[in-house]
Amino acid sequence: MGKDDRRKRAAEWLAEAAIVGDVAVSKKYRISPRTLRRWRDKAVSGSDRELTADVQRKKAAVEAGWADKLETAMAGCVDFIDRASREADPQDPDAIHAIAGALKMLQSVRTTGKLLDGRLRSAAGIRPVQQDAGQVAPAGNIRELKRTG
Repeated sequence: MGKDDRRKRAAEWLAEAAIVGDVAVSKKYRISPRTLRRWRDKAVSGSDRELTADVQRKKAAVEAGWADKLETAMAGCVDFIDRASREADPQDPDAIHAIAGALKMLQSVRTTGKLLDGRLRSAAGIRPVQQDAGQVAPAGNIRELKRTG
């Protein structure tokens, strides 16, 4: 195996290890954690610029793949919770507890999303436009927003 092939494999290992951890990658590819640390040291120190660039590209690809799956997974979970809440026995305390817990989680995700959305818009210099009677435009309505400054 040539130097370029080893470097590309190491970049894949390091990108994956950033997501799932060194132990999982070591087991999966049958390499030692020390090998990962040596490759990581080369990438971080910049002593191997090609490796550093390869790791950044691979890591971006891995993260993009994960982000793409997130929307589908979340939609599936919401569909499942919706179906379960309609089919659950309203007299079953375990079902009531489970649905209440799911509702609490969904509300938390929604609140966190709104908070992050507001902070990101603020950081980007985007502010809501005032509407009639002093109401603020809904968070998801892009047409009602304008840049500040």
